[in-house]
Amino acid sequence: MQKTILKAAIVSLVIVSILTLLFFKSNSNILVFLLYPGAIVALLMLPGGAHGGTLAQEHVARMAMFVVNVLAYTIILTVLFRLFRRMLQRT
Repeated sequence: MQKTILKAAIVSLVIVSILTLLFFKSNSNILVFLLYPGAIVALLMLPGGAHGGTLAQEHVARMAMFVVNVLAYTIILTVLFRLFRRMLQRT
């Protein structure tokens, strides 16, 4: 069980790192949907939504966005890995 969570965490870290880097370099609206859990947290942390806060608050919001997305993707991938393993065991 711990190996599954560790594998999911590593894969999600790589995926979220690439998506976050692409998001901040391109400002693509499509990538917001892939990073949605963290984007909501980042917007809630800033006083005026996307248009408020100091530079320090914006950096903290970006870090929180990254962490929340890694946790969300880890949970999703852990469930998918377990389901996939269970499907393989039944065949």
